[in-house]
Amino acid sequence: RPGVNGQDISGMTLRNGDTLRNDGMRLDVGDRPMRIAFVPWGRFALVLGEAGTLTSVATPSAGALAIIDTVAMPNLGAAELVLSPDGRRVHVLRTDVDDGGGVYTVEVACDGTLAVLEDHFSLRLVQGLGFVPGRPDTAVLVGGQAVFEPLDDDDLRLLRWGVDGWTQVAAFDIFQDFIDAGAIGLSGDGGLVMVPNGAAFSEEGGQVSVLAIDGDRLTEVARLRNLVDARQARFAPDGVTALLSRFEPGRMTIFRV
Repeated sequence: RPGVNGQDISGMTLRNGDTLRNDGMRLDVGDRPMRIAFVPWGRFALVLGEAGTLTSVATPSAGALAIIDTVAMPNLGAAELVLSPDGRRVHVLRTDVDDGGGVYTVEVACDGTLAVLEDHFSLRLVQGLGFVPGRPDTAVLVGGQAVFEPLDDDDLRLLRWGVDGWTQVAAFDIFQDFIDAGAIGLSGDGGLVMVPNGAAFSEEGGQVSVLAIDGDRLTEVARLRNLVDARQARFAPDGVTALLSRFEPGRMTIFRV
């Protein structure tokens, strides 16, 4: 309705890879949907809501959507949803200036039931998380840099997953003042990561840092410039094509790597 935030998701069928058919249903998930991701085995989808709810939805067909389970986390605002490579965990990024920000982790059972892990990885101003291909226990996280107390120069973290959840392995200072990254991209061979900076008030805004991943080290190997409002970076499956969205110019920039 006008003036009321929607709480529905809609099912559609993708036919032959190129035709989208609106033959499904609408399902009220009880919260304004922000992100949706399918588990790798495709039996259900995860829907992240603005107020901090995560809902698993059975998806046997476009016309038979049904809620399996719902769990609650802190109010999220602008957040991101990242599945582990095996789909057994989902990591929710909450951007905040205090200890409530960071990475919240939810375990995903084979039947779609959900369980929020008690402790989250606390970090201010988190913005992007990407698993290193070939290393399912290792991820690159953007966040932590702050020019207010307590000061923190580092804007990239290398994390490792273990029995106690996420732990920080190393931290790196790539951009010198502010960073605004919508999403980072990692190459399929696990050798490169692209980190965009679209911050309007940064001296390094409109730039993309390309970093080599060598064990537990990140080393900048290239800096791409003059990319106004660089927001989200992604590598294509071919391993040599990278995509960069640029919001304000309304452009998608394509690179050969």
